[in-house]
Amino acid sequence: MDPAHWIDTFGYRLTHICDKFSDIVQILEISLEYEPCLQSVYQVLKNCCPNLKKLRINFEDNEYEPDLGIEILPGPLLRRPNLTLLKVTCEVQVTPSLTSLLQLIVNASPNLRKATIPWGFYPNFANSKRLDSLRVELDFPWPIEYAMEDFKPVELSRLLKKVGDQLVNLTFSRPGNYLMPPCDKAYNFKNSSKTRFKLPRTMSKLQKFENEMVDIFQHQRLDIERLPALKTLRIGKILEKSRRVDKLLENLYKAEKVFTSVENLAILEIQDPKLLDGLKTAFPNLKRLELDTRCKKYFKGELGEMLNTCKGLEGLKYLHLMVSTFSEPRLNIILTLLDSAELYKELKVFEILIFRGTVRGDLTEEEMDLFKKLLVAMNGMDRVTIHNFHVGEESRKKILDFMVSNTMSVSKFELFRGG
Repeated sequence: MDPAHWIDTFGYRLTHICDKFSDIVQILEISLEYEPCLQSVYQVLKNCCPNLKKLRINFEDNEYEPDLGIEILPGPLLRRPNLTLLKVTCEVQVTPSLTSLLQLIVNASPNLRKATIPWGFYPNFANSKRLDSLRVELDFPWPIEYAMEDFKPVELSRLLKKVGDQLVNLTFSRPGNYLMPPCDKAYNFKNSSKTRFKLPRTMSKLQKFENEMVDIFQHQRLDIERLPALKTLRIGKILEKSRRVDKLLENLYKAEKVFTSVENLAILEIQDPKLLDGLKTAFPNLKRLELDTRCKKYFKGELGEMLNTCKGLEGLKYLHLMVSTFSEPRLNIILTLLDSAELYKELKVFEILIFRGTVRGDLTEEEMDLFKKLLVAMNGMDRVTIHNFHVGEESRKKILDFMVSNTMSVSKFELFRGG
């Protein structure tokens, strides 16, 4: 379809529907591919849907340039006291027109509670006195040099200073599980002034802090004094070869930080297995733990060390482990899991994600006997999931027959997902 025709069709349909059902529409989701479509979105938000409660916009500009320039009018939008959720995702770098429109939306929505904003957009939340959840998303998986062009730490600090004392949830999110490659060589964050960013001095209400880009938002340490209400902490990295996650943990241990309020912890791509032991001291009251060691390829014994660490965490109920590969025979794997039978007595949910699965084939008689013992040991949990543990069709049938004959709840076991 000709882009100009697509733009006209989009504008006509959006305007027609929103005008016809203006007072009824409470949730509006818009996905657009061309920047000129923003003009139609502006007109709709200026004149229609006064009862809008949730607004989601996905912007994917394909660099189409029409003959006529676009201009987002500077006039204010229709005031929206009912709008509490704004989610904007952008698969390209934000444009001035998109920035202008989004700021007008924020200005017109004084009762925003949850906001997801794209990387490179730094709105003024001065009038957003009820905002308690903020998510900054880097949606486009480009080389890090391009992403850093849009990062303005001074602007981000200004943004957070306005709402830091009222935020309950704060997230810096990377694009899924994707790890960014550099263009030519590793990006030098150490000498970059771009990373000079600090959290606001007071974040007394913050309960959930997720930073999946510690390479960019570098924290030498996390100040307990600034985060007294913190319950959920998630840390990860954006560059494949980065050691920033490990470095943050090292600094926490050296400073003898103890986060007694943290109940949910996720550490993505930890590389040094020696850092596992420190978790029990730094986070003594965990109920949910997620650990990822998949960047440490072929790290022998990683599963056993991870399980041993978790044994010392009293009160742990949810455990999610991600490992690069099982480098040992299946018999050793089953024995390693069976050795942690005491851990399963306390857990409610246990999940293992293996990125490089085991060798396919049926279990030997010895392996089958041990696997049945493992099932009995795990039977007390509410849900058990093991990804990429490969066994043959005959073994799967024997395992199912064993579970049925012993009146086990088959539905709570998902043992061979992906395998």
